[in-house]
Amino acid sequence: MSPFISNLFPANRIAKAVDNSFAKEIGQNITNQPEDPFAIKRINSDRAAEKFAGNEPEILFVSEYIVNDQHCGALLVWEKYYDATHYEVFKRNLFQAGSDFERILFLDVASLEEERNYFIGYIKNTLGFGELNADDIYIILDDMTKEDRIYEYKVIATMVPKSSFEVEYDLSLRSQNLLNKVELSPDSKSTLMDFAGINLGSEDLAWAISLVNPELKYFGRNALEKPIVSFLKPSVNSNDLFVYIPQNINHIMDLFKECISLFSMIDSISDLVAAIGGLPTEFRDSLLESIDEKKNVFSYEHFKESIRHKIPVFDLFLDIIQTKDANAIKKLSELDILIPSDRGSQSITSMEGLSKVFSFVDNMLISLMYAQETGTFSKIQEIIAGINKNVWDTAQIFHAGEDSLSEAIDEVRQQIEDGTLAATDEESALLGIETGQQQNEKDENGTGSPVAPGFRAV
Repeated sequence: MSPFISNLFPANRIAKAVDNSFAKEIGQNITNQPEDPFAIKRINSDRAAEKFAGNEPEILFVSEYIVNDQHCGALLVWEKYYDATHYEVFKRNLFQAGSDFERILFLDVASLEEERNYFIGYIKNTLGFGELNADDIYIILDDMTKEDRIYEYKVIATMVPKSSFEVEYDLSLRSQNLLNKVELSPDSKSTLMDFAGINLGSEDLAWAISLVNPELKYFGRNALEKPIVSFLKPSVNSNDLFVYIPQNINHIMDLFKECISLFSMIDSISDLVAAIGGLPTEFRDSLLESIDEKKNVFSYEHFKESIRHKIPVFDLFLDIIQTKDANAIKKLSELDILIPSDRGSQSITSMEGLSKVFSFVDNMLISLMYAQETGTFSKIQEIIAGINKNVWDTAQIFHAGEDSLSEAIDEVRQQIEDGTLAATDEESALLGIETGQQQNEKDENGTGSPVAPGFRAV
């Protein structure tokens, strides 16, 4: 049974199998239902007030089912949840030492409606619950009972998602009591990355905290620079500030794998990234484009190639890195622009692999954010320019916006290749242009590769 299918909306109300007189005695309580039936759904979905776990499907009563003076089992009646698609029924025998709950039924709402329609006459006419609204309840028969036993039941209402978008990781884990609360002082300076390092053992797992705390976005500089408390709001019943953390990070991976088994890898990753929050569309699209669904792997090279076409400034970053110019790379790092050097592919079916990919994409995004700061972009231009100011004067880079930068560089490359603009071998290398000596070597040997091939040559 899928974890989120069997545990998304738990109900822990337990009722004993009772005789007819007891059923009638408590029958007066079951008419106190909300006047608006959809109030049940609203209460159940009120995550901010944390009422979803406290307003679970209630077992209204359990009664013997007697036909022709013969005990035929026990009828279990519970309130209907309007957002549930399936229900599980569990039972245990109180007379059996060490007895634990065992699932006896797993039915969809269509099957339950048939069961209810069959037994509703007995409930109303024989048991005397004439005013009971059949549309607000479900009824099932447990025919595996004995008259000299006392049983306890519990019902779990579930919602089987129709798409990966409907899988709510935080709600599922909270409903299963698989999250712990960590209180924070209002003057805490811990960032999301700090908090993950302390509580989960690695900053790379910070995304797992974002997943179960929707107000804490993972991608971008906020997780690295701003205190967590600046994004938190006090709980409804107190002024406490707290963060949920998973008791075991593998529970998240279990849910993710179940999601993949029902839906596609791409859809599951896309909605997981959306739940984590903070990733721009261009980065999300490049991330998804870089996944091989057949092999369940992510390609670092494919991502870099994809993002450089969507965001021109990455052309500069990657050109600098690929020239292996130590001085230029050092200057770039001094600007807090650290392009990850990851290569090859990475499996994304493990917590470690998924965390590495998210960390890689996050570092790429943060580098772009630093590059967009006032004054930083012009420093990047100076690194590329090298010592020949004529190159930049011709390209008008100092006056070009980020959108026109790629076109300007292409224009410079073309002028150098045409011989209308002079450039040193070092500058040609920075722009990915073969020097005369390199071209001669290719002509003589029939082989060769440019100094700065970039990902276009991969």
